Amino acid sequence: MKFEEIQEILNRQLLKLENRCLNDTEQLLLRGLWQKKSYQEIAQENGYSSSYLANVVAPELYYRVSQLIGEPINKKNCLSRIQSHFTNSKSPQDHSREYPQNERPEYPDAPVPYNSPYYLKQTNFEAKIIEEIYRYGALVRIKSPKKWGKTSLLLTILEAC
Repeated sequence: MKFEEIQEILNRQLLKLENRCLNDTEQLLLRGLWQKKSYQEIAQENGYSSSYLANVVAPELYYRVSQLIGEPINKKNCLSRIQSHFTNSKSPQDHSREYPQNERPEYPDAPVPYNSPYYLKQTNFEAKIIEEIYRYGALVRIKSPKKWGKTSLLLTILEAC
């Protein structure tokens, strides 16, 4: 399999599991490992400290991938385990059929209900806000970029109160 195929499948599976894909630094690290480069080489090419990649980014990447695959991952076995997992589970064509390009729905322009696939449930966060609202004189500020679900979050919280 090509790196781009593995990366796409890995991102889709992580999105299903954790509601987030690989970040840019994790993708740079994975690509460097794919090219059999050391942390030092990857760091120099991309303007990072090798200790940052080795001690911060790599352990997080290995943990996330091991949670997805269900096997312990480290630098030595990362690529082989990822490849064997994705070649044994499904072919890349099967994954591309899950989300056909022409059938992807548009993102909503209005608040979405709690059970919508677009609403990312943040139960701990919502519980903290509800707890704060019940305090006397409470003020809660919800700030994020446009179309990130502030209104949907607020409506969910108000419904719970």
